[in-house]
Amino acid sequence: MYTQRIVLAVAITALWGALLLPAPASAQAANCIQTVTVQAGDTLSTIAGRTLGNAAAYDRIVAATKEAAAIDNSFAAIESANRLNIGWKLCIPGAAQSTSAAATTPSPASAPAPAAADEGGLAEVEPFDGEALTIDYLRTQRYPDQQLVIEEELTPGANYDRYIASYLSEGLRINGLLTVPGGEAPASGWPVIIFNHGYIPPDVYRTTERYVAYVDGFARNGYIVFRPDYRGHAFSDGNARRIRLS
Repeated sequence: MYTQRIVLAVAITALWGALLLPAPASAQAANCIQTVTVQAGDTLSTIAGRTLGNAAAYDRIVAATKEAAAIDNSFAAIESANRLNIGWKLCIPGAAQSTSAAATTPSPASAPAPAAADEGGLAEVEPFDGEALTIDYLRTQRYPDQQLVIEEELTPGANYDRYIASYLSEGLRINGLLTVPGGEAPASGWPVIIFNHGYIPPDVYRTTERYVAYVDGFARNGYIVFRPDYRGHAFSDGNARRIRLS
């Protein structure tokens, strides 16, 4: 009888200890108001726009998903905002704390000045960071490997094919006009021109219009030409803003 009492006491003590111990990290719920499974055609910016109401807030999804993946391996282990796989499980975070939001809200005196009326609908003036546009600075950055995605096949040119192609820039899908010469490529491959167009008001810009003669001239003479849109132009993601457009 004495032995039975000891065994019973030990069992009760073990059960009580198990109830008091904190749950293992893997069982703790991630701080997500909802989860999203990546579908074909999704980008982080479109998901952010759909779930958070702000396409530029995709970095919050990246941070929340990384945090969730640390305790739950069913979430995606995101290494780059430019790379997203179909089927990935993403964590959509809740609203930011009101105190921090209030602390970061600029006063009316410090708010950016509105864009001039003749700037073709540019919504916001951003501070100019000249250093970030230098070749030396750009060489120090890391750019993830990726391929152009053919979104649409267009009517071919005289001796070249034409496409709408896209790539990812900081989670935003940017379209562009792509031309590829016909025939067999030379041993060294076709030479390539990245054609960055001049200013065109975003509300009238079209991927296949403007600079047509320039692109045609290069394409006819054996160059691959890629003329990217800028953010917020035509059907490209993002907002059209001064300085940082692509």
